[in-house]
Amino acid sequence: MKSIDKTKTARGLGLTFLLITTSMLALISAPVSADSARVTNNEEITVSISSYQPYYDRDSSFTVSVMAKNLDPQSEYNLDWNLCYAYSNHTCNSDSTYNTPSGSVDLGSGNHLTTATITFDDTGSISETYDATIDTWTTSGFENGTYAIDVELNVQGVPLDTNASEMFTLGGKGYFSSISFDNILLAQKVNFSTSLHMDHYIRSLLDYSVSCDLIESSTSTTVATDSSQQLTGWGTSLAPVNGFELSPSNGGIHYVECNGVREFDSTVVATWTSNNFEVIDADVTGSEEVQLTSSMSDYFDRSDSVNTVQISTTADFSDLFSGTEYTATWKLCYANYNHSCNYDSTYNTPSGSIDFTATSNTHQLSITFDDTGSISETYDATIDTWTTSGFENGTYAIDVELNVQGVPLDTNASEMFTLGGKGYFSSISFDNILLAQKVNFSTSLHMDHYIRSLLDYSVSCDLIESSTSTTVATDSSQQLTGWGTSLAPVNGFELSPSNGGIHYVECNGVREFDSTVVATWTSNNFEVIDDTSNQDDATISITNAMTNGHAVITISGIDLDAGQGYSLEWKVTDDTNTGLGNVMMQNDHVWVQGNDGTHEYVLDFHDLADSTNACFNVVLKAGETDIHTPAEVCWNQASTADGDSDGILDPVDQCPQTPSGAANVQANGCTDSDSDGVDDTVELECKTDPNNANSVPLDSDNDGDCDEIDPDDDNDGYTDVIELLRATDPFDKNSVPANQLPMCAVHYSLEVDGWQEITGEASIASLSPMTPGSTSSNPTLVVPSGNYYIIAVCEDPDGDPTTVTINDIVIGPVTGEVKAAALVEVGEDIEESIPVTVTWTDGKDSATTTIHVNLDGDAVAPSSSTPGFSAIVGIVAMLGAAMLLRRRLD
Repeated sequence: MKSIDKTKTARGLGLTFLLITTSMLALISAPVSADSARVTNNEEITVSISSYQPYYDRDSSFTVSVMAKNLDPQSEYNLDWNLCYAYSNHTCNSDSTYNTPSGSVDLGSGNHLTTATITFDDTGSISETYDATIDTWTTSGFENGTYAIDVELNVQGVPLDTNASEMFTLGGKGYFSSISFDNILLAQKVNFSTSLHMDHYIRSLLDYSVSCDLIESSTSTTVATDSSQQLTGWGTSLAPVNGFELSPSNGGIHYVECNGVREFDSTVVATWTSNNFEVIDADVTGSEEVQLTSSMSDYFDRSDSVNTVQISTTADFSDLFSGTEYTATWKLCYANYNHSCNYDSTYNTPSGSIDFTATSNTHQLSITFDDTGSISETYDATIDTWTTSGFENGTYAIDVELNVQGVPLDTNASEMFTLGGKGYFSSISFDNILLAQKVNFSTSLHMDHYIRSLLDYSVSCDLIESSTSTTVATDSSQQLTGWGTSLAPVNGFELSPSNGGIHYVECNGVREFDSTVVATWTSNNFEVIDDTSNQDDATISITNAMTNGHAVITISGIDLDAGQGYSLEWKVTDDTNTGLGNVMMQNDHVWVQGNDGTHEYVLDFHDLADSTNACFNVVLKAGETDIHTPAEVCWNQASTADGDSDGILDPVDQCPQTPSGAANVQANGCTDSDSDGVDDTVELECKTDPNNANSVPLDSDNDGDCDEIDPDDDNDGYTDVIELLRATDPFDKNSVPANQLPMCAVHYSLEVDGWQEITGEASIASLSPMTPGSTSSNPTLVVPSGNYYIIAVCEDPDGDPTTVTINDIVIGPVTGEVKAAALVEVGEDIEESIPVTVTWTDGKDSATTTIHVNLDGDAVAPSSSTPGFSAIVGIVAMLGAAMLLRRRLD
């Protein structure tokens, strides 16, 4: 980008004689030494256009004068020039891709001051020529635009000074923004705006004007003219500030024509001609007005096969011209929040028009229509067509327009009203609960139309005992909030059961206008459990069905209590020689029992190693309590099962999924076509050739997984992805990233809002200490009285499983985000802080801090709003004292 300094031109010319004289004296009085500098470092050039003007037609030529001074007579100087785009701040931007001219002038040596002339020949507007022989487009010329001549003084390519000429515009064409005109009345005016868009940036070098004419089409006579008083804009667009106003003098077909003129040479740079429209010669006052009745009902039922609903409104027209024939056009339209009307004819909404001749300056019409009923579709098989009748439930208004021969004069709409309306609830599923618990939930009422605050709704939910259909608890919405088509009770619902047994919840949404139930929802059945202390009656039995020499064990649960979490811990031991019960296989299985009280779990030991005395043992646990241990079941394991039919029995088959009919099956049950010791399936997975003994998968850490599928190629406990992100070597087990502690933040919410859903920013942004032994002030939360969940949210940046403990409540280890919460009660009589201790670990490092929860008082200034709670809280400190412990990874 080059700076254009026009003042240098005048100053340079004014000092020419003095500089030449000075240069000659210097040559006479100061002989040049052999070690003279190559440059003076004071070189300077000025650039000016001879006979400058701000505009040139395309294909023009002109000369540019360049004066160079403070030169070293011993150096050879050169001038490089190019045509460049000029910007409003007089900077120059050259782009060789646009074919703009450029050149070079050799100034020679022996001068302190010299002048050079550059001749500029415009190569014309940009054009493209296609050569079919070589299938190539050739571009010549360059675009219209605002330019300057940029000149650089240099010695052997090293720039010493640069300058640019005055800005000028080359060529220039334009076009107008288009607009379409509707018919008007003779007494009206044609009001509009249009912008003049040029094909180059407007740099305030040239003045433009816009003139628009109203022309009578039949005679091509201009009947009105309006010219722009002021143009404003930037970039390539100019817009008249006040627009245009044209007054017709008689009726008939007319059109508008606009011209944009470059004032420099009075050239028309753009012309636009509008559509034809009619000026209608009819008498109007120009101040006609429509008003609609204010006594309509807020709600109407829909028509059906029995009842037809009729809707009416009264339109009052004023300031009419007596004797003129008017038309009142009306339509039923969707009403928006700002009482504007949105009409869509595809929805079959009623419409119509009424003609009347004004006998005075006022007139009144009654507009009445029959509701055509809710939307429905009928299929006609004869013509294979669906026919739609009626229209949707919704919030509507009656829109009325007053016009003369289709020219609108005024429009207005009635009050909004609702037609029909049905709804449904957001569904929720209930798990079994204990008798001492409450059923807490939220559900939203969704309507089939937008709610415009015309009607009030309420929601009531009942807890019902299924066996007797008795309502045992009821809760109603105290306040509904929402927008669009949805309403939600602000505080949700809470229902308390009074006895055990099967229950369900039923909710009803009611339109208060006419006490109509618009939506009903019934939940799933769930059990209220009255007794959870007696688990001794739950038992399991074991049966063994020997198949092909192996055991198939079935574990059957009996008298399991609904809602109770059970688990099975089992193992198979080999007592063949020593009787010590060497464990051959073990695992566990979790049950969460439903309503039927029984459950089965089947174990097939077809791949268990052979044993002459295999024994199966199992323990049934309820939570952490052992409640039943049946007698062990023993058998002689000698399995002849071959699940993949490859000829290798399951107990020794290391590839149990060998494809049927595979060749070269080895003694371990795997295929190895090239006898390189690697199974074909493994080679395909590792992307080596199973038929080439020299193509063997690479396993850098010898862990049995080839590098292709191994997420940790050096087996150092960090995945290749993490190592690459942390700039360590994924193939060197001694090159490991420094471990990072999980990052933890603290939120809190009111007990009634729960703790799983967290919205808004954290109240304490970070708990994690950055270095071992770092300390800071204890973090503090200041809250008004109430019951709160203090919620710790942690996640490990290394992707390690994270465990979070908050007041002895342990969650984890879990990979990803971990949430743990403790419930605290802050009472009005609290005298000291309530401590909440948080410990977090990734299995390598751990940290602990204590958060102090204080009652809000006069000494604490409110500072932030907390999600799920409308009161204001203050955060005294952000970081807590923490202890960092390091232990070696096993």
